[in-house]
Amino acid sequence: MKESQNQQARRTGRPIIEAREGEKASFMIRAEPDLKRDLMAATKHTGASLSEECANRLRRSFAEELAFGGRAGRDMVYLMAGAFRSAGRERAARKSPDLVEGDAWIRDADCYEAAMLAVLVQLAIAYPGSLDSQGASMFAAMLRSSLETRIRLREGSPFIAGDPT
Repeated sequence: MKESQNQQARRTGRPIIEAREGEKASFMIRAEPDLKRDLMAATKHTGASLSEECANRLRRSFAEELAFGGRAGRDMVYLMAGAFRSAGRERAARKSPDLVEGDAWIRDADCYEAAMLAVLVQLAIAYPGSLDSQGASMFAAMLRSSLETRIRLREGSPFIAGDPT
């Protein structure tokens, strides 16, 4: 049996009923209880029904893929955003607990530069061109060293090569 026939044979659940013209399509999904709780909490914030909230979130996920050039582009944006947030908050935690709360760390030049560097490092590591992993690591180290030198000079800190603090 071909794979598509096998998939059709394994299909379970209610039969798919096409929506009539001018009507919205209806279908059910199964989800974990915590996902339903998150969606219900979101409806309280947005004022949308559960169905509208689900549809809006699905619509946004497709719009993101389109805006970022497909799933790979969207995943790259998430990678950069995650690196930015993680490194910025990590630097903030070392500087002051007050900076970690909310988005105060984004307005701090030192935290922002650490976050920016983390994005560049991730881009170097993910580079699909001629950089091998060793080349990407060297490029990332060069970026890190350059930015850390700039930060230390701005702060008036003595520069000690290889000093991670």
